Amino acid sequence: MQKEVSPQSEYVETLNVLVGPEEQLFTVHKDAICHKSPFFAAACSTQWAEHQDGTVRLQFVEPNTFKLYIHWVYTAQLDISIIELPFYEKLETQPQKHPAWEATCLRIHKASLLCKTYVAADVLLDRHLKNEVIDQLLGLSTYPLDAVSEDYVNYIWSNTHVNSGIRRCIADYLAPTTSARDAKVLSREALVDLVARLIELRDYPDLAYLPGFSDRCKYHEHVEGEKRCTP
Repeated sequence: MQKEVSPQSEYVETLNVLVGPEEQLFTVHKDAICHKSPFFAAACSTQWAEHQDGTVRLQFVEPNTFKLYIHWVYTAQLDISIIELPFYEKLETQPQKHPAWEATCLRIHKASLLCKTYVAADVLLDRHLKNEVIDQLLGLSTYPLDAVSEDYVNYIWSNTHVNSGIRRCIADYLAPTTSARDAKVLSREALVDLVARLIELRDYPDLAYLPGFSDRCKYHEHVEGEKRCTP
């Protein structure tokens, strides 16, 4: 994981970021966010800044996702718990909450936030955060990717590049487990990748497995010479 921003960083200049279609305003220290994100470093470069008004617009990112990113920028921690579960009120009004059902809802909520965070990190060019998302996604439960709905599979395939770590991870998990009924609601691009992976597994059955936390480094992005993850 990337280290948190040094306290010696000069928290003087700030940057306004307008997030989401409604352009919710966030103000962040320029040194801090540029340290984490090459996207913001480029956005704050002299050449770019000449044509800007000190504001960066991120219409493709939801405000809750950017809250997670700001927390990551200042602490080097991806803490999903800072975003309130959207159906807590419903859970509180249940006369007899079923613990298993509540745990499933929480897992699905976390998986959806992690998928959105990976997409944001991909655009912001923050590979350290993408790696952390993979770690947390694979650490959700014994069968973690069951929590990723078909809608979010399609979302990932629509918003990440070919051969991204999260695509490969989901394909490895879903190729041997997806039912014909579930496959009907997947996008064409996602379905093509799953079929290709399934053909590989047919030809090389020894490759078949369900990804777990110990396999996380396989789906990380590392630069040449960087130390690989410990099991």
